[in-house]
Amino acid sequence: MTVLCTGGQAHVANVGPFSGYRVTDYESGPAREIRVVLLYTDNKSEIKARCDNGTPLPKIRESRQ
Repeated sequence: MTVLCTGGQAHVANVGPFSGYRVTDYESGPAREIRVVLLYTDNKSEIKARCDNGTPLPKIRESRQ
């Protein structure tokens, strides 16, 4: 996933999940914070990102379904 920052807003430029993963939720922005959720069998990856001085700051949370 590629996140770009423009004027304090984050937006997803590209999502290319690995084989077997699928995107189930997608808030691509531009927004203060973007969010992408990926599922792989019984695993869930929630990726959020916001911008700080033009730099994406990601947060990733992994959990079991």
